[in-house]
Amino acid sequence: METPGQHGATSNGESLLNEVSVLAPELATGSGSARVGCWFAEVGDEVIAGTSLLELIVPGIRLEIDAPHSGRLSRIEHPAGSTIGSGAVLCRIFRENSAQPDSSDPS
Repeated sequence: METPGQHGATSNGESLLNEVSVLAPELATGSGSARVGCWFAEVGDEVIAGTSLLELIVPGIRLEIDAPHSGRLSRIEHPAGSTIGSGAVLCRIFRENSAQPDSSDPS
C-alpha cells in the first residue's frame, strides 16, 4: 500500500512529490497490531519494486512487506521492535524518476 508524499521540498531540495509512503496492511488480529521484526534495507539504500523491505510479526505469522516502487529508502518511521497498527506508515521511498513508469509495473 502507498500514499503520495506531501507537497514541498526536503532540506536537501528533493521534491516530496516523488516520495511514497509504504503502509502496513490490514491486520486481522485480535489486537489489530503487529511488531516490526527487522528491516532488510537501511535509509539511503536503493530498493527495487517487489523486494522485501521489512518483516512484520503477528502471533504465529511473519509477513514480509515488499517495496511497491523502486527508489531510495528515504525514511523509516518505525524501527525494529516497534508495535504498529493497521495502515501505519512504515517507511517512505523517494522515487527519483517518478515521471517515468516503474519498469517492474506489469501494466
